[in-house]
Amino acid sequence: MQKLSTHLKQIIQLQRNYRAALPGRDMILARIFNSEYDEIIKREKQLSPREAENLRTLSFAVHEKAQTEKLDLQLIVSLHEIITTKTGDETYGRFRKHKERARIKTEIEDYVAPKPAQMHKILDEILVTYYSSHQQGIVKRLAQLHLNFCHARPFVDANGRVARALVNHLLIREGFPPIIFPIYHKIDRKKYNESFQEFNKKKLTKKMEEIIAEALIDSLNKRLAYLDYKKIIPLSTYAKSKKIPIPNLLNKAKRRSIPAFVEDGEWRIGV
Repeated sequence: MQKLSTHLKQIIQLQRNYRAALPGRDMILARIFNSEYDEIIKREKQLSPREAENLRTLSFAVHEKAQTEKLDLQLIVSLHEIITTKTGDETYGRFRKHKERARIKTEIEDYVAPKPAQMHKILDEILVTYYSSHQQGIVKRLAQLHLNFCHARPFVDANGRVARALVNHLLIREGFPPIIFPIYHKIDRKKYNESFQEFNKKKLTKKMEEIIAEALIDSLNKRLAYLDYKKIIPLSTYAKSKKIPIPNLLNKAKRRSIPAFVEDGEWRIGV
């Protein structure tokens, strides 16, 4: 709890710094966006060329739509249409219906999602909760929305990608940068799955709040380093230059107590 509280205070200050650094830096932000897309594609496993192109189109659509469109059911469906376009799937761009039940089974948990007939009501409630709970702060609101959406499994496929796209859409609308969810390594994926177990069994969101908060701090730190025209170097190089044991710096980076960030699978820092 103390760690999360510290993270939330960091985010407030980092967002102020980020917004102050934005004017006149559109080209830098565009380069970061493109590099992050390339990074996600490299981390995703077994993507077909069509799926990779759909994922790229989805990323661009989120950035564009977030400038003008409020999140609603129509937007959710449109994002699903983008991520599943030309995949030959008859469930393209629509919610589950009739007897299309969803069973979720991982190494962490096993459960059956709500019935298709309940989807519109559930999604309406998710959106109402998000838009009526500003007092809870952006991280908690996003964690609740993400967990509730994934629990509902409104689509036959691509629920996770749509859910992560929704988080980034809302972050951008709230004046934050998008994040890369840490789900591409076994340890990270385990923590991600455990957050759903915590939510499904106890209705708690703390693990997901930590995941989103840490990813947001990383995103802000990276953008601030580039926006301030700092030289980006590996954390190991920085450790040698400062004669600090690399394990010490790595621990600080993982605690988000230094302005480091993960880029292309490596901890880096701006100097």
